[in-house]
Amino acid sequence: MSYIKQMTIKGFKKFLDFQVQFNEKTSIIVGENEAGKTTILDALRIVLNQQHRNSDKSILRDLFNAEMVKSFQGNPSIKTLPQIIIEVELELDSKQRNAEYFYGEVYGEKKSQAEKYGIRFECKFDEVLGEGLEDTIAEGKIPYEYYQLTWTTFANNPYQVVKRPIKFISIDTTSSSSSISFNIYSAVKSIVFRRYHF
Repeated sequence: MSYIKQMTIKGFKKFLDFQVQFNEKTSIIVGENEAGKTTILDALRIVLNQQHRNSDKSILRDLFNAEMVKSFQGNPSIKTLPQIIIEVELELDSKQRNAEYFYGEVYGEKKSQAEKYGIRFECKFDEVLGEGLEDTIAEGKIPYEYYQLTWTTFANNPYQVVKRPIKFISIDTTSSSSSISFNIYSAVKSIVFRRYHF
């Protein structure tokens, strides 16, 4: 059975460094308002569906972690520029079509380590494209238009949605409070996340 095992989020919205594990069949994410339930689903959409792939780079203002931006502004340099890394570790059947395309060790610190199935999203400043912007950056300005968004598998292959290894449906109960099925969760503004296997 193929499913999402866990996700690591760094520098995305409210999460500076966060990890969440998922159950094999059904995961229910419950929390108070502004706890980060929707952010978790947004992170999954970015990785699996390549959300924002063709968006204007100005969208990054809303995606960067505020604490990371504040840290950069206190000590502006290329090394302190905000960045986003989201990794989704998968459990795939090795006999599944294209499974090997996702199997490798390019995750985390991208050093020699145990091989896993997964997809890695990175949003970071392109130092080659942005060469010569050191003075602008030193003034505390983030050159959003010089950021690069990349999706790669843990095997270091380029990831495309057409090769998506699993399908998922996310249900946001905050917009379906009239639905009897989820009223118990709507009371606490929860998000129900299920994976459906095809």
